[in-house]
Amino acid sequence: MKHKLYRRISLVILIIVLLIEAGMLGFNYISLYNETTDNSKNSIEYAAKLASVTFSMYDPNVSRDYTGCDKQFKTMCDVLDVDYIYSIKPDVNKRNETYLSVGMGNNALQNLRELRPPGYVSEGTLTDTQIQAFMGDGSCEIIHETNEYGDTLICYMPVTSYYNASTAKTVKETVSIVCVEISITTIMHEFRSKFLTLLLVTVILTLSFILLFALMLYFTVSKPLNTISGRMKNFLSQRGQTFEKLPVKGQDELAEVSRSFNTMAEEIDTYLSQIETLNRQKTELSVARKIQLGLLEKPHFENGAAVIDACMLPAKDVGGDLYDYCTLPDGNICVIIADVSGKGISAALLMSRAITMLRQYAEAGLTPGEILRQYNNRLAEHNPNFLFITTFVAILHPHTGTLTYANAGHNLPYLLSDTLTKLDGEHGAAAGIFRNVDYPEHTVAMRPGDMLLLYTDGVTEAQNTDGGFFEESRLETLLQENRGKSGQTMIALLLERIKLFAGKAQQTDDITILTAKLLEKTAEETE
Repeated sequence: MKHKLYRRISLVILIIVLLIEAGMLGFNYISLYNETTDNSKNSIEYAAKLASVTFSMYDPNVSRDYTGCDKQFKTMCDVLDVDYIYSIKPDVNKRNETYLSVGMGNNALQNLRELRPPGYVSEGTLTDTQIQAFMGDGSCEIIHETNEYGDTLICYMPVTSYYNASTAKTVKETVSIVCVEISITTIMHEFRSKFLTLLLVTVILTLSFILLFALMLYFTVSKPLNTISGRMKNFLSQRGQTFEKLPVKGQDELAEVSRSFNTMAEEIDTYLSQIETLNRQKTELSVARKIQLGLLEKPHFENGAAVIDACMLPAKDVGGDLYDYCTLPDGNICVIIADVSGKGISAALLMSRAITMLRQYAEAGLTPGEILRQYNNRLAEHNPNFLFITTFVAILHPHTGTLTYANAGHNLPYLLSDTLTKLDGEHGAAAGIFRNVDYPEHTVAMRPGDMLLLYTDGVTEAQNTDGGFFEESRLETLLQENRGKSGQTMIALLLERIKLFAGKAQQTDDITILTAKLLEKTAEETE
């Protein structure tokens, strides 16, 4: 299969050349046949005229030996390539013809002199054409005639004068005619000889051309293609070795293929290196995600005073959202939600720091505003990537039903009671950029059955295929319609509504939701 293309191209070229040569040979066959026939006719005509002049120097009325004329006719036959030249004295009335002189060429039948010797009278064989020539028709018409000697071309020419031996003068009178014959066999023999020579030369030239073309095709096309093919086959297996580029010579298509392969090989090598890097990063991100998810609290918590439900759906392998909750030493419950700007491993690392610090400050007994102030200062001290974190911290006092909260630039939460209330109190800047920022605290009252809902902007900024956002209006409508339901049910309904809205659009941001519901027992315990 290595030279399959080479063989195909060679075979196609061979067929084309053979078809062209067959056509040319057919044309040359016809042309050469016509040329040979025309040359024979010209020879016959010229020989007839020359023989007429030659025989006019003899007296046909005198019985004598025409040996001298026979020799001249023989010489003409050899020089002009005709078979027979003979003179006859016709008897128009009796249609007899008397042979006077006969010359034979090399291709003539050797027994002709015995069949038609000088002085021989052939009775009743004088043809109309011979009579017309004898009567003065000097047009030298060449006719095709079949006689006892085979197929021949014959030309009759009248001898319009003769030498009178008795008076030693030339007499203007037609008393004889000369005939010139050439056999069709002789013509075909000459034609075949010429055609075979032409055929031999053509075959030699054709084979030489095909061989030359095959060699040129091999060295200019097949061999370079084999080199390219071999380099492609061994590219991956030889990646670890020093890559050797294909030589690029000239500006033809093969040079362009070599140039393209070199470029492609470099790009593939780069892509494979990037894929290997991405695979390593993916493995690292997979580990980081496990670590990240391990830092988050369980999605469901219940301690008899409150029920907390949460979920976090990262847009990438590792997200930048976080939620946290914990029971403080005094029995109060701290709930936290945050959103790191950016995604990926850097956001996840910052998130892990944030969880650690927030819980540390909460368990130390600080209020939400104090937690955010200390937390912001620490983040701002070590933030080389200049990431910021929007954060919401709230402490629920189950026995009193009060909720104290502070907001560092995060999405405004909702309190679901008899009505839907947005916790839109004054808040400070997102954490991690500026130091010594104050974060005002606010307190609201919660009754048994009330539920706090926290979320990140991945909820309201979820996009559909048209580029539209989910927006707060849809969120508020869903919350209004489902007040009184459990946190798990509310989260499931919200995720389902977001998925239905987004359709086939890809998730572009982390989605985190946390609900904290005050139980009925709290009211009884308070009483």
